[in-house]
Amino acid sequence: MGEKAQQLLSEALKLTGAERAELITELLETLDTPEGVEAAWTTELRRSLAEIRAGRAELLDWQDARAELHGNR
Repeated sequence: MGEKAQQLLSEALKLTGAERAELITELLETLDTPEGVEAAWTTELRRSLAEIRAGRAELLDWQDARAELHGNR
């Protein structure tokens, strides 16, 4: 990461969680994405939401999910 980006990150980390989430959303919207990616994510989110509502999904808090992703679970 370049020096300017590192400075921006340092400043961004001083924001509240809600402000950081809003900033992330705005930044992500500026990225070019291949055609169909947004539609694929929408489909996956709807499928996941249906699984959660039906009680068929295992929900993890962030710390447990992160540990699982890093092979620590």
